[in-house]
Amino acid sequence: MERVFLAGLMIFLAGCTTAGSQTKPSDNTLHLSLPELTVKVGSRFKYLGDIEYTKTTPYESGLDPTGPTVHEAIFAVLDGSGIKEICSVRTTTSNAGFSENFFEKVEGKLEEGVQVLGDEYFHYYIKVITPSAAAPATNYIAGKGYTMPGCMLSKQFGQRAGDGATVLFSLIYLEDLESSGFDCSDWQASLIGSQWEYLKGFDKRSTAPFTVLRSE
Repeated sequence: MERVFLAGLMIFLAGCTTAGSQTKPSDNTLHLSLPELTVKVGSRFKYLGDIEYTKTTPYESGLDPTGPTVHEAIFAVLDGSGIKEICSVRTTTSNAGFSENFFEKVEGKLEEGVQVLGDEYFHYYIKVITPSAAAPATNYIAGKGYTMPGCMLSKQFGQRAGDGATVLFSLIYLEDLESSGFDCSDWQASLIGSQWEYLKGFDKRSTAPFTVLRSE
């Protein structure tokens, strides 16, 4: 009987360590179990907190009837009570797994491809977003007393991990588009030369806050 109990306890404890678990930041540094990475976010960014939630309308995997679960650490550059830039480190876990083209269903992409951070290969896309109060991260930030911009440029990096690709690890960078000199609607149409130049600068800014290392 004791052996059965101990075996059951070991299975329970193994289940408590989720595939996509990540530690809470210390000195803006997080350690992840899957993938086995250490991520450091630049010191300009203030740690605002961690959130966990279940995605009810997942675009990455439409095969999981319960919806993927998300753990996200949020960092921001502030201007008083206003948000200027955001970095987030996110692990999304789905029992159904993630397809190889996990960003395929994202609409409105301005650019997509593959990029190396540290020694790690990530798929990425860039798009313009209008923060919604219904989004868990936006709602959390507002609850902290901060104001989100009406329009932001976003770049999300993604990498699959785990047996059956059940974990999607993401690094996300967002910045206020006010300094671009264009209205939000200008980014919904065909881009002109100066917008492409702005995207080049944005691309450099999007990678600068993140240091990604393979855990030893």
